Amino acid sequence: MRREQKDKCGRKLKTPDALILATAIINKLILVTADQDLQFAEFEYEVRVINFNKPESKELRKF
Repeated sequence: MRREQKDKCGRKLKTPDALILATAIINKLILVTADQDLQFAEFEYEVRVINFNKPESKELRKF
């Protein structure tokens, strides 16, 4: 995944981020993060990403 992102988009994906993303993909989980850099996963890997630093992420307030 790290190599794919580097070759395809020139994006440097850190190992911990790749592991977290891979876990979300394999287990079909929602990725909740404060890392804006992982927003690409929503489009490229079809993983739902909720960024809790965004004011419009009201979904987290339900919990």
